[in-house]
Amino acid sequence: MDSYRFILWIDGTRTALSGATCVPAASDYDCSALLPQLTAGTHMLELSTVDQAIGEESARSEPLTYQQSSGGRRIDLAGVVARGPAAVSQDDGGSGSSWFTCASRNSTCFEVSQIADNVGAVERMAALPDGRLVVVYADGVIRILPNGRPERLQLDRYAATPDIADIAVDPGFPTNRFVYLAAVASAASGRAAVSITRLREVGDTLGEAAVIAADLPASNLGRPALSIGPDRLLYVAVPSGDGTPSANGPYDGLVLRLTPDGAAAGSERTASPVFARGTARPTSFAWTGSSYLLLASSELPGTSTLGAIPDVLRAAEWPSPIAPVQSPGIELLSAGIKRLATAPRADGSQRTTLFLLGTNPPALYEAEVDTGTSVQLLSISPIPLGSLVPMTFALAAGNGDPLVVARDADGRVRLLRLHRQGPEVAAGASAFGQSLGTEERSR
Repeated sequence: MDSYRFILWIDGTRTALSGATCVPAASDYDCSALLPQLTAGTHMLELSTVDQAIGEESARSEPLTYQQSSGGRRIDLAGVVARGPAAVSQDDGGSGSSWFTCASRNSTCFEVSQIADNVGAVERMAALPDGRLVVVYADGVIRILPNGRPERLQLDRYAATPDIADIAVDPGFPTNRFVYLAAVASAASGRAAVSITRLREVGDTLGEAAVIAADLPASNLGRPALSIGPDRLLYVAVPSGDGTPSANGPYDGLVLRLTPDGAAAGSERTASPVFARGTARPTSFAWTGSSYLLLASSELPGTSTLGAIPDVLRAAEWPSPIAPVQSPGIELLSAGIKRLATAPRADGSQRTTLFLLGTNPPALYEAEVDTGTSVQLLSISPIPLGSLVPMTFALAAGNGDPLVVARDADGRVRLLRLHRQGPEVAAGASAFGQSLGTEERSR
């Protein structure tokens, strides 16, 4: 797409459209750009494309009538991601409108605001400490929002395009700029090989790729999950085969622990990377402080489990066991869990706020777990997003606001922020949040 540039025709006047970005879509590319400053009133907009390689320009598109308010149209994405919904600066009748939604089985309410539109089909996402986001698309394409360009990574050990299964940000990112990827490739045996690659972020791009753990044998019946713990070690959950001896590998269904340089850190006594027992189909990790490592999985189509590995920093047994999260009288999820994350709490309790992304149907949930002597699920409630279908999410650095990538009925992919409301706001919003949460106002 670098050979193309775009021309915006404003009321018949030709204007170069700068800052356009394109990301791969289901067919061709999805491209977007900020509108230039327009005077208040009604304008007729048209678009044409110039192929710089051959010097030809397309015909103009069908005209679009656009109503510009006096408030401007520009969205400062960097400010929104870093500072929250109050940083949206655009016209009050456009995509910057917000609405309330309330978890249907408790009184927790959120203000939902759109912070970016047409971001493409994001598969994985991670928040950087400075407010930016690293997003992963299909075919090894990765981008740092808001200002980075889409890049198709070329990782040294892959002749083909890597399949990026998961992403993790180093806790020391402000100084070392490290981001880690778990990528999957087909091995000669017909099984899969998982490799962990460390990259350094410089100027909204990822480079200096170093494969720190190469060709870890795994099953091709699932994908690995990756996380970095409070001990700053890497945790990798490896999927397992179908149970037949010929399909088994040495790390099937286990959790491995590695140093930031890829050395084995699962057990000092055996110098093994194996740390704990895992699950057959891992999907996502989450942490409850330094006490428990949670691991979500989708064992079979339409089923899910949530397990806890206790005392991560003081494991007495090797490999560490994984125990199911107890949920007396509460059904966890009838569908699979695709994504899992824990949010910070300021009340000093042993309870942890947990966000989960279900898969069938796609839905976002808020849960609460107790992490006292064991991990126990206390409640779980869906968060209505109306006609918007969540695809993935991450938690913003600092306040832990869920940042959700969701697709609307027209196929456009939006980036939303869910900002938790205080008790006084939630009390008023809960009375009407159910109806407001199922539709988007002023769009």
